[in-house]
Amino acid sequence: SNLKSGLFDPKTELDFFTVESSKLKKTEIACSQSHLQALFKIASSNTSDPVLILEDDASLEKDFYQRTMEIFNSLTESWDILHVGYCFDKPRTCQSRTIHSNHCKKTSGHVLACLHAYFVHGSRAANKILDALNTPHPVIIDQKMSRTTSNYYISLPRLAKQFPFPSDNDNVIDQWKLDL
Repeated sequence: SNLKSGLFDPKTELDFFTVESSKLKKTEIACSQSHLQALFKIASSNTSDPVLILEDDASLEKDFYQRTMEIFNSLTESWDILHVGYCFDKPRTCQSRTIHSNHCKKTSGHVLACLHAYFVHGSRAANKILDALNTPHPVIIDQKMSRTTSNYYISLPRLAKQFPFPSDNDNVIDQWKLDL
């Protein structure tokens, strides 16, 4: 079966006993499947509204809502993904002609790591993303999703950070200072 058929069930169709033979860790597969399940829900919702997907270890900046609304109001082109929480950002992430004061269009081919906070622009965008991810094989979702659409935008700067939990594939993702 496959994702497109709607019959794909990641809980039963991925053989977690043979994951060791793949290059993905069990935590990477589990995280990818959580994102896929969220995309399935959005795709079946028939909404045209932006939907925010957050991982459980995401922390939003204090002015997240205000800055997000500013980006939405300044987006002049159609968009599918607005990535607001990312890590390991590299130079040339953005197309130079599309850099605005609060967002940019992602450079084709460049992969942003981490998906702890991003918007999907309704069911149309979710279906488009799922079509591009149409494989029952385990994938690292941020690497695969980053190449699914040319209508991929990035907040500048990022509007969410991620706590470095051991469940995040042993990565130390963001530097954190706990404000008490």
